[in-house]
Amino acid sequence: MLVPVFSLQLNNKVFPRTVAVGKFNGKQSCLVGATAGNKVFIHSPRDINPQAQQLEGNISLLNVNQVITSLACGQLDEQLKKDLLVVGTSTNIVAYDIDRNVDIFFKENPDGAHAITIGHWGELPEQLAIVGGNCSIHGFNKKCEDVLWTVTGDNVSSLALLDFNSDGYNEVHRDVKPENVMIFDAAFHRVKLIDFGMTRKCGSYVRRLIGSIPYSPPEVCNAVNNDILVSTAMDVWAFGVLFFCSLTGNFPWEHAQESDVYYNEYIQWHQQYQINRRYKLPSQWYRFSNRLMRLFRKMLDPEPSKRCEIIEINKYYDDRWINSRLNSRRRSSNEDEGVEEDFSSSGSGTESNTITTSNTDFEELTQMMRNSLIGFDNLIPIENQKPSSTVAKTYC
Repeated sequence: MLVPVFSLQLNNKVFPRTVAVGKFNGKQSCLVGATAGNKVFIHSPRDINPQAQQLEGNISLLNVNQVITSLACGQLDEQLKKDLLVVGTSTNIVAYDIDRNVDIFFKENPDGAHAITIGHWGELPEQLAIVGGNCSIHGFNKKCEDVLWTVTGDNVSSLALLDFNSDGYNEVHRDVKPENVMIFDAAFHRVKLIDFGMTRKCGSYVRRLIGSIPYSPPEVCNAVNNDILVSTAMDVWAFGVLFFCSLTGNFPWEHAQESDVYYNEYIQWHQQYQINRRYKLPSQWYRFSNRLMRLFRKMLDPEPSKRCEIIEINKYYDDRWINSRLNSRRRSSNEDEGVEEDFSSSGSGTESNTITTSNTDFEELTQMMRNSLIGFDNLIPIENQKPSSTVAKTYC
């Protein structure tokens, strides 16, 4: 049974979800909590903040001057080797160094702060003050930068950080599709995945789902039992299909099975390519350059073990992705011929290169992707966005 080891009479009401313990000088634990009158009490074996108002020797008060809805303690700045106090109200959050009696930052947060926790989120390298509000979660670093934002289905009432995948395991999203990709600005500077309901750790087994979608890899579509081994190759396949959709506006196939005409056409080309690199391309793939087809061939390999890693795409950023003449004769897919093959269809290499560049310019590709977005006309350019606001849209 639980036995109290000490009791403290405050003569003030303590609000729920507003009590925490922190080492504000890096050594000694202190108890903090929100009381009536928009104040935070600090209880410790000794006075660690002589400038604060004193109560009965070892209790100090900090005036916040707003109704306190949440608070948390943690090493938001790990270089300080001590805990900071983060206090949330209905409109803002404040990070406070109790040991030095100074504000670290003040941040307006219109979504409110119903719950706060401090710690590492995913692969982000620094500690964050993670704030849950009205249908949203924000993460602020020690510089008050809003480096994390996601939406929730309801108001956030509590938060906790835990390592559910036991460290050392890569997480597999398993549901990469346009509906789960968030665009934060019109220039595509910030793009994030959402909806991790199907995420499982790499190496685990999952049950087969009834039916399939165009993003499902063949090892899922053709599974004959309920023991499907989860691997990062699943996400690589789904991203390859998503890539195709972004550039064309349609799916490459309905499902990755040989009964699908378009998928069967792609698989035949993929298999024959190993023997004859001039084997004709599938009907929906003529618009893509040789370099891009090489990337597709690696990402959309029917054998999971042969698929490339997702970082493979980094090698293709500066390449041409779209052919200069979409209605030209069927071309070879010989990657070794490279750019020269694109030149051969019209006059000199210089002339053809000009045409190709104009058709595959980054701005034109960006516009092509924007045309498939919902509500992009209302997006605020990133340079005009206020630091305290975040705009997000989902594309499909």
